Amino acid sequence: MELDSGEFFLYDDLEIDCWDDTHLGYVLFLGLPALIVWILLLPSIILLILIRYRKLINEYSMKTKLGFLYNGFKPKYYYWEMILLYRKIFVAFIAVFMSSGNT
Repeated sequence: MELDSGEFFLYDDLEIDCWDDTHLGYVLFLGLPALIVWILLLPSIILLILIRYRKLINEYSMKTKLGFLYNGFKPKYYYWEMILLYRKIFVAFIAVFMSSGNT
């Protein structure tokens, strides 16, 4: 929550000053790495695994390991779940980071 003086405070607890040293430490050392891992790294690794084994997607051993990612699609569209995942991430990003904070 921003005050008229330009200071920012946590919306749920107005005693916590945003962007002070403690908050910045949490953002840089916990928040940013978590965003990188869960939003960029993990889906990309899954996509690379699917691309690498795309010729084996009809085999039983592959279906038991990764079939939940592509079973609902035609074999040539094995990657489509990752597109849907990135779309969900984009919508969540817009909802969280582009909101006005007036709610």
